[in-house]
Amino acid sequence: MAAPFSSSSVSISDSFDSGNIRRVPSSSDDIVNLEIKDDVFTELEACNHKQWFYFKSAFRKPLTEPTSLTYSIVNAGKASFPTAWPGTTIFFSYDRRNWRRALTTDYDKENGVLKWVFAHEKGSRGVYFSECN
Repeated sequence: MAAPFSSSSVSISDSFDSGNIRRVPSSSDDIVNLEIKDDVFTELEACNHKQWFYFKSAFRKPLTEPTSLTYSIVNAGKASFPTAWPGTTIFFSYDRRNWRRALTTDYDKENGVLKWVFAHEKGSRGVYFSECN
């Protein structure tokens, strides 16, 4: 089903404790492209790790019909431990208390992209996504 709006109607936020993500441009209305931000520099390993993410995807107004969006972490192949991605399932929650797995999670090793399709329900205002390997 095509999205009844542009993906620009989706707000991505990591402005909360442990939030970590950055939105990048997408060429499609039903794809939300994202990048994992670097962690702070660690002196012990002399690098900035990049692996985890946690963010909220919210709609500017409640959805009037069910809508599927593809979320793509376009720099997953550049993560500190890209070998952890195959078999990973992203977690999602509407209230940050009850978490479930997004079973559509897939890692494209050739292109270094971690993606999942999420079916947002009618009336939805938003959802939280997290990676917990």
